[in-house]
Amino acid sequence: MGSGIAQSCATTGKFNSIVLQDVNQKVLDNAQAKITQSLTKLQQLKKVQLDKSPEEVASRITLSTEVKPVSDQNLLIIEAVPEIIELKQKIFKSLS
Repeated sequence: MGSGIAQSCATTGKFNSIVLQDVNQKVLDNAQAKITQSLTKLQQLKKVQLDKSPEEVASRITLSTEVKPVSDQNLLIIEAVPEIIELKQKIFKSLS
């Protein structure tokens, strides 16, 4: 779900910095590949009009295993973890 949100944000071209975060690097690597594949397919099917190539759009997304905002200016955090209250609390505590 998080990778789809990141893909949508990257597709708009309106965000300067998009960070997709997960604790597992393999999950991030798989997400990056799926995002590029998805954008390529959507472009081929003419379902989306991209301002750049699928690879360039996907490159707008930075992958990170750390919960650490790049800056606090214009910061928007979208939390998309499983509905486990302890996990959500841990994430929000680390952001404060």
